[in-house]
Order: sequence, then structure tokens, then C-alpha cells
Amino acid sequence: MRDDRFFSDYGQSTLLVDGTISSLTQGSNVIAFKADSAFQVLCDLASPHPSLHTGSQITVTAEGSVAERQPSAVLLHGCVIP
Repeated sequence: MRDDRFFSDYGQSTLLVDGTISSLTQGSNVIAFKADSAFQVLCDLASPHPSLHTGSQITVTAEGSVAERQPSAVLLHGCVIP
């Protein structure tokens, strides 16, 4: 996303994202994954998962075509925990 290549590389793909939750947004289903840079991966879960918490290791799937550019992140909509 940062180099404007996300859609050309992943726009027609189903993504498998594996990582550690660095934050959860209260009142929504948006989680942030830990990253080695300031650029983040955010995931809007298709359904709530009350058992998730910061530090949880999870895997999600998402469609690349519905990703949204954020100022310092890519937001994946409709993420599903398989």
C-alpha cells in the first residue's frame, strides 16, 4: 500500500494474514497487527470475537480487493478467522 503496489500485487487475491494483535479498537471489530515498521495492517473482522485480546496470535483471511488505504496502514475489510 505504501508504494502503491498493493492492488496490483494482491487486489485479486485472498490474503492469509498471520500475526500478533497489537491493539483492539473498542466498540468495533478492528484489530491492528504488530509490525516491524510504522506502517500497519488493520483488520475489520466480519464478526465479533470477544475472546481476542492484545497479544493474541491469530490468522485471518481477507479479500485484497476490498482493502482500503489509510494514512499509515492498510485496512482489510471483512476479515474472517478460519
